[in-house]
Amino acid sequence: MKKEISLVQTLRSQGHRMTAARQALLGILEGSDRPLSVEELRTHLAQMRIRVNKTTIYRELVFLKSQEVLREVELGDERKRYELVSDKAHHHHMVCNNCKSIEDVVVDEALERRWMPQPRSFRVNNHLLEFFGLCEQCQ
Repeated sequence: MKKEISLVQTLRSQGHRMTAARQALLGILEGSDRPLSVEELRTHLAQMRIRVNKTTIYRELVFLKSQEVLREVELGDERKRYELVSDKAHHHHMVCNNCKSIEDVVVDEALERRWMPQPRSFRVNNHLLEFFGLCEQCQ
């Protein structure tokens, strides 16, 4: 949880309030090995006996995204998921179409640059690349 403490301290030092909900969301996301949906976040909060309405969760996610603490990920099922922007390498995801497991995958940076369109009139700020198929267990 060192990352959570670091994020909490960073946000506090920038003058932001650290509510129980905000701290809990950061802790949940830090402890997760995959991006989480709002529904999954609500379940975790309920298990921790932290009562937060859905609107508050969305408001916190918007705030954390605006602070570049979170990134939003869509994995092909029309549900947004969230993960911390971390110190680990830039990565994408592999999603099993059967069991819905999610794994991080790092793509070689040089290869990624070759894929990216670079018309002179367009500057890429961000991108998402996700892979869908069957995990080893579902094959």
